[in-house]
Amino acid sequence: MSAGHAETMSATQAASVWLMSFLMAAGIALALSWHAPVLEERMFEDVDTPVIVIGSSLTLHAVSPFATGQQPSLLGDGRAHTRLAVMSLTERESLGLLRQALASDVETVLVEANPFIIDVHHVHQAKQHSFLEAIGLAVLAFSQSVWAGAMEMAREPTDWNWRIAVEPGNLDDDFTLVPHILEAVFPLTLHPPSHPREMRAIAKEARRRGIEIILVAPPRPEATLDILGPETAGELAMRLTGLAAELDLPLFHTALFWPDDFFVDQGHLNSRGRHRFMSELAAWSKQRL
Repeated sequence: MSAGHAETMSATQAASVWLMSFLMAAGIALALSWHAPVLEERMFEDVDTPVIVIGSSLTLHAVSPFATGQQPSLLGDGRAHTRLAVMSLTERESLGLLRQALASDVETVLVEANPFIIDVHHVHQAKQHSFLEAIGLAVLAFSQSVWAGAMEMAREPTDWNWRIAVEPGNLDDDFTLVPHILEAVFPLTLHPPSHPREMRAIAKEARRRGIEIILVAPPRPEATLDILGPETAGELAMRLTGLAAELDLPLFHTALFWPDDFFVDQGHLNSRGRHRFMSELAAWSKQRL
């Protein structure tokens, strides 16, 4: 087989895989739209606290699942809270959970801001791969995740809990940066909110009902500041404050970058980091009273 023919075959195969992935993506999108309410309903089944915290795995590490003896009140006002965390939480899912919160008997909702301005599903490919190799790797990874999701979707709704996060078991681990994860996640893919009209409607409805929504942004380790660079770090801060201003919502984020010894990896707080985050959040909340 000639080199030219081999290259043509590789391009044809890549195009075929792209087509297959597109069809699979369309199918999984329909499945997600069908099952989306299941996630929201499952998350709120046993919630009966006046304060709710909604977020991704970053919030999972930053906030305890409920009030503890050491930190009895998240906002420092004596009210109990419940943490609802979803792995790789998307903007659409965040909005769905916010709508569910407004429909429940809740007084305050803290929601992680990251899903509204960061594309958590954008994966960067290692730069040493050729163009076709990068396409092939991206399509393969995407197809595998889509297929796994489709298999989960095929189960009964009562079993669809594979992304609902439980308390992490690595809160006391040493700080470690994993190179291949850094290559895949960084630089961050920042963007304006995809559903600004719906977000404004939810914020307006919350004010009408007397429910307070607070945006929160867990910090990142200083080691990632060098990877992000000052320009991206500045844009991240700008998008956070811009989001809060657009929605007319309070924003809690203290410093965007903390020393590495408060983290277990490139973005998740350890037990010391959680204690500091919750303590600073309670102090910030008390100052607002």
